[in-house]
Amino acid sequence: ASVYRLLFVAYLFPSILGPIVSICLFLHLGNHWGIEVLKIVLCVGFALQALNCIPLLCFERTKQDDDMAAKRAARRLRAGAGVAEPLLDPSSGDSGFGSGERDAAAVKGDDALANAVGVSWFGVPSRQVPFILFSANLLIALGSGATTKFFPLFFLNNLKLSPIQVQCIYLCVPAAMGASSAVCRWVSGHLGRVSSIMWFKLAGISLLCSMWAMEKFSNAYTVVRHPIVMVAVYVARTAIINSTYPVEESILMDCCKPSQRSRWKALESVSSFGWCGSAVIGGVLSDKHGYGFTFLITACLQFGSTLIYSPLLGGAVPLEVRTKTEDANGETDGETNGIDDAASFGEALTPPSSDSAVT
Repeated sequence: ASVYRLLFVAYLFPSILGPIVSICLFLHLGNHWGIEVLKIVLCVGFALQALNCIPLLCFERTKQDDDMAAKRAARRLRAGAGVAEPLLDPSSGDSGFGSGERDAAAVKGDDALANAVGVSWFGVPSRQVPFILFSANLLIALGSGATTKFFPLFFLNNLKLSPIQVQCIYLCVPAAMGASSAVCRWVSGHLGRVSSIMWFKLAGISLLCSMWAMEKFSNAYTVVRHPIVMVAVYVARTAIINSTYPVEESILMDCCKPSQRSRWKALESVSSFGWCGSAVIGGVLSDKHGYGFTFLITACLQFGSTLIYSPLLGGAVPLEVRTKTEDANGETDGETNGIDDAASFGEALTPPSSDSAVT
């Protein structure tokens, strides 16, 4: 999960630069919602997106770094993590593979992963975890799409915020998400990955329900009419509910066959399509019933998606293990020692008795 947390933070960093550029443009062009001003801001954003496409042409396929794999295996052996036999064949060189054995080893790893014995309290085996994760992500995308696109309009129409004030909100959100993802990563090491995901999702949903209640009763209570209160709840809600991404990705990579990981990642485009499609429904509901009603619908869908994770509690998701040697030396190669090969997968599926609460 630490690798995906770094990737998540790398994604959030440019998300901070966007609002900064917008704030500078609004300061120069005028801090108002005029169409001409918004056109210029949009065109600048489109131009910056075009520049982002240039580095994509520089990617090329490379072979796996066998030396790094050998280094990971050697650290596990030094740590005495209960490996009865060496993970590398001494006669096969530093990489641990003889000529023509790489494909056979990959197939063997897939078979070991497919036949893993991890089963949750509800009888869900580990091989079913990717299906459950995809279903949960699809449902939460449908719910989020109905609301996320309309938060700026909510800030404009209901809270009467200026463009710079709105951009300041979106400047704070990525920073809060980065901090929240670090907290989620820490919590997952104590409660288990599935449990931490569910608790963080429920916390974010509760805050979204609070936004619905504040919007509904804003005329009766003075304190909830203040924009700062609503904005603070929005920032906290967005940061908490989106901070689980690194942990979710680590579960997916640990529980699906290496040969099928790219397929499951490709299915994320289906969730993105549903996210965009539900925005149309969200727009209709917002115009007819108000933004608060849309918040409530989104919260209900997100709550349903959180319940989908519950069958994974109790053992379907393997523990994410770090050896004491790595923790003491602070060594890392960009990958945790949870499940980085098929040999360790079966062992990690059986949690120690002292960690019975860990999923």
